[in-house]
Amino acid sequence: MIKATARGKDGRQLVVLGLSDANVARAREGKPVHVMAEEIGLTGFTLFIIVGETEATLQESLGGLIHPTKTTVVDHRVKPKN
Repeated sequence: MIKATARGKDGRQLVVLGLSDANVARAREGKPVHVMAEEIGLTGFTLFIIVGETEATLQESLGGLIHPTKTTVVDHRVKPKN
C-alpha cells in the first residue's frame, strides 16, 4: 500500500491511497484496510477501506468497527458538489 498527500493542479489537497492486490484480497476476506490520518500528515480521523459485493454487504462488513449511533451513510449515487 502507498499513502500520500499532495496538492492537485487546482490547489486542492489530495489524499492518495494505492492498494496492492494483497490489500484488496484481505479486504475481500472481511479485514478492512485502515489508515490513521497521522500516517499521512493529517489529524483527527481514521479512514477505512472496505470491499463488498453490494452496498448492503459493505455496511455489514463494518460490524463492530464504528459506533452505531454516530454513523452517517452517504448515498453512493449522490455526486459531491465542487
